[in-house]
This record gives sequence, structure tokens and C-alpha cells, in this order.
Amino acid sequence: MAILEEVSEKGIGWPLGVGLVVLAVSAGPKLVKAGRPLIKRAIKGYLAVQEKSKEMFAETSERMQDLYAEAKHEYDEEAAIMKAEAEMAPEQEAVQAEKPAQGARRSSRAKKTEPEPETTEE
Repeated sequence: MAILEEVSEKGIGWPLGVGLVVLAVSAGPKLVKAGRPLIKRAIKGYLAVQEKSKEMFAETSERMQDLYAEAKHEYDEEAAIMKAEAEMAPEQEAVQAEKPAQGARRSSRAKKTEPEPETTEE
């Protein structure tokens, strides 16, 4: 900033500004020609990165869809097993209620039944 203040105080500002404008106008096309390959490479690089990112996103999306399908399949299988077990549970409880557990003793309150004597008819 100090340099600009000095230039403007000495009265060199206008000639310097005009000189820079003339230099930019005359050198502009040359700079554009020199910079054109650089700009083209930058655009090509952008397009390559864009293409690669599209491929990566598509692959990631496909993997996520595969994981979702696998998880859904496993969930459906587990749900079917749980449903089958739930339907069988009342039947198993009824069967277990009829049979005493092995080694279980009858309670003293349980009715003791004696076998009936066999009778023979003549």
C-alpha cells in the first residue's frame, strides 16, 4: 500500500496504469495462447475426475444394494423361523404339561390311583 501511495504522490500513477493496460492488451493474447494448453489439461483432469467419481458412486451404490438385499433376506429367514417357533410353542407346552418331567415326583396332594385288580369272567 505504501508503494501505491508513493506512486500516486509522485504523479507516476497515470503513466504506470496506462503502461500496464497497454502491456495487458498486447501480451493478453500471448498469455491466453500459452495458458490454453494448461486450461485444456485442467478441464481434461476435471472430466477424468468426474468420470472416476461417477464410477465410484455407482459401485458404492451397487454394493449398498447388495448389502441391503442380503440383510433383508437374512431378516426374512429369521422372522420366518421365529414365527414357526411361536406357532409351535403352544403345542409343545401342551405336550410337556401332559408328561411329567423325568425324575419329577408327584406331590403329596396328587391323587394316587391304584391299578384295578384284574377280574376274570367265567
